[in-house]
Amino acid sequence: MMAKDYVVGHGKPPEHTRFKKGQSGNVKGRPKGAKSTQAILEAELDRTISITENGRLRNVTMRELIIRSNVAKAAKGSLQHARWVQENEPPGAGGADGRPSWGKGPLRIALDMGNNDPDRQPR
Repeated sequence: MMAKDYVVGHGKPPEHTRFKKGQSGNVKGRPKGAKSTQAILEAELDRTISITENGRLRNVTMRELIIRSNVAKAAKGSLQHARWVQENEPPGAGGADGRPSWGKGPLRIALDMGNNDPDRQPR
C-alpha cells in the first residue's frame, strides 16, 4: 500500500481517490446516440422532402432546395443572393475559358453602381 512518508500534493493525489487498476476516468464513455453538430447538419441537408414542381410531386434534398431558393431569389434581383450564388459557383462552371460566367454582367454592374464591389479595397 502507501508508505508512511508519502506526501499528498500536486501530481500526488490521495490513494483512495485514484483510479483503480484497469479502470479509466470515463467509465461510461461517450453515449452511443451522441452526434456532432457537423453530423446533424449533414443529415439535415441530405434529408429528402417532397415538393410540387409544375404540378408534379418531386423528391429533392434540403441541400438542393436551399440552392434552388437562393438561385431563384438571385434571379428576382436580390443582390445578396446573387453574391451568394456567385461565390458558390462550382469551379469550371460558366464561360468557355473556365472563368465564372458573371464577368461584367448585370450583377457586377449592379455591385459597381452600389459601390459594393467585393474586389474594391478599403481606403
